[in-house]
Parts: sequence; C-alpha cells; structure tokens
Amino acid sequence: MTGSRSAPSRTSGPSPTTEACTASGVRSSWSWPGRTRGRSTPAGFTTPVSLRRPCTVCLLPTGTPPNVMFINCEPLCPLLNQECTLHLCIKDFCPEDVSVSWFKDGEELLSGVFNTPPSLNISGLYSMFSFLKLTPDKDDRGSQFRCRVVHSAQKEPEERLFTLPRVDMTVTD
Repeated sequence: MTGSRSAPSRTSGPSPTTEACTASGVRSSWSWPGRTRGRSTPAGFTTPVSLRRPCTVCLLPTGTPPNVMFINCEPLCPLLNQECTLHLCIKDFCPEDVSVSWFKDGEELLSGVFNTPPSLNISGLYSMFSFLKLTPDKDDRGSQFRCRVVHSAQKEPEERLFTLPRVDMTVTD
C-alpha cells in the first residue's frame, strides 16, 4: 500500500481549501464535522478533495468486504429440460479483485458460469453479477447449488445456497 498527501493550498475569499490525496488499491475516506466522504481509489488514482474545514484523512488497508445478495432463479419455477439461470449480485466491495465459484452438490462447476467484470459505482465501490446457466433434468430435482465469494477484505469466504425445487419441476411437451 502506498499513500501520500500534498500540502493544502489556500486561496483568498470564499473558495475552499483543496487537498489532493493519492492512494494505491485502498479505500480512503475524508471526514470533517457533520460530513463524511469516501472514495475507493484504484492504483495511482489521485482524488482532489475540496474542504471548507479541517479534515482527517483515513486509509483503510483492508478494503471493504462485498455485500453478497441471495441467489435468484429465472424463471422462478424452473422446468425440466428448459434452460434456467441462477444469478447472484455482489456489491459494494473494494478492491475490485474478487473470486466467485459455483458448486452443484459439492462439485465445482466450470461450464455455464459467467461473471461480469466488476464495475465502479458512483459510491467508489465495485459491484458485479455472477450467473450460472443450466438445464435441469429429472436427476437434478432437489440438487443444491452453492455460490462462493472470496475477497481480500473478508475474514472467510461467503456462500449462498439455492436448492432446485422437487415439486415445481414439471415436464414440458
């Protein structure tokens, strides 16, 4: 982790003091009485901050762990021999490097998996989606699909589980 802070420059009149902070791959936040600003800074990105009052600059080297949502299925009631998609939203994390793996009944799945690249949100944190396309057959009734998310700011991997329903899986003509 590297970080630097330039000396503040002051202009006369009502203009705010501007301070530039540079950080590589860390989450940084600026705070002053009554207000807090935060922005994730990719490697080498310089963020100017306009200040009207003294502030504290804080660099958090661990980053921000992802908020892992629940697995959804499209369509809601999968049908036998018809393609369906399981999808998971992973949001509000920093840095952007994250590992996502899908498992069926404990075995890792490599085909049918698609992860979007992490995108930088206006909040300065990253979000992404992970998808698993599958065509359930009669042997898949009750199968458990698990998605595992691993990120450097987590203490341990986070997993979400989806079980294919037994009753709703009807045969289509």
